[in-house]
Amino acid sequence: NEATTFESNKDLKVDGVFLPKGRYTLWTVPRDSMWTVMFNTQQYEWGVNEKMEPMWDPNYDYLNLEVPVEPLDKVVEKFTIAFDNTTGDLALTMAWDHTKITIPITSY
Repeated sequence: NEATTFESNKDLKVDGVFLPKGRYTLWTVPRDSMWTVMFNTQQYEWGVNEKMEPMWDPNYDYLNLEVPVEPLDKVVEKFTIAFDNTTGDLALTMAWDHTKITIPITSY
């Protein structure tokens, strides 16, 4: 349950929005048709506390995205974060159960 870290040594456009180079923690709020994805400037020791409550502080969110859900035919058993460059366009993907989201990433 550690917080997931995202780090870049270059400024990026994440889903068309400027994200300066740096280190962020990633947070998600999955919903049926959309997920909210937050890039947070704080570094946290853990993602949740002993009561399974998020340790995330929204005051440090640099970027909040609403990302549409893509249904999957196959079940993804474990929450999976990956980078996809199969089409020549880089994307950050997250998948879980029958759901996937795709966030385009380009250099700024």
